[in-house]
Amino acid sequence: MKKLVVLCAALVLVVLSVGPAFADRGSGGGDRDRSGQQSGPGGGEREQEREERDQDRDDDPEQEQEREQERSRDGDDDAQQQQERERAQRFDLEGQIVAIDLATGAITVAVSDANKPDGPVMQQVTVRAVAGTQLQRKAGSLWVRATLGDYRVGQTIIARGTIGAGSWTAARIRVGAKP
Repeated sequence: MKKLVVLCAALVLVVLSVGPAFADRGSGGGDRDRSGQQSGPGGGEREQEREERDQDRDDDPEQEQEREQERSRDGDDDAQQQQERERAQRFDLEGQIVAIDLATGAITVAVSDANKPDGPVMQQVTVRAVAGTQLQRKAGSLWVRATLGDYRVGQTIIARGTIGAGSWTAARIRVGAKP
């Protein structure tokens, strides 16, 4: 989503910076002389408007400084979010449910098998189910949607998600046989 916003913002900036250049060549009439200056009707008016806009910008350096600080803060936020995403690591684990906290969406699992990129996996992990977590259970040969209330202590689960800021957040939790 953020990439889409950044892409749209970049597109708007390109249009705003290139648009006025093409507007001068448009149907305003007049021809350009050898120096590139507009001669004839329409040329002087646009140049005067442009000078007035530039003058307005120069008149209020405090506003320009505020805009620059805001742009800088936005860039810092984007960089910080990128670093947090890079710190988040993926995990895949399998184990038995030891405890379920329906209020917080936390499932404590005694890990029997796991694939964590760096370092050993703990013996017991608390995995959090959030709003976007896919909860599934095996029904015959199909995986069907489930709720945390469908899960029971002692069942074997397979969980996949990310680890970030010390929290294991599940993208998908399945109860039943391995697929």
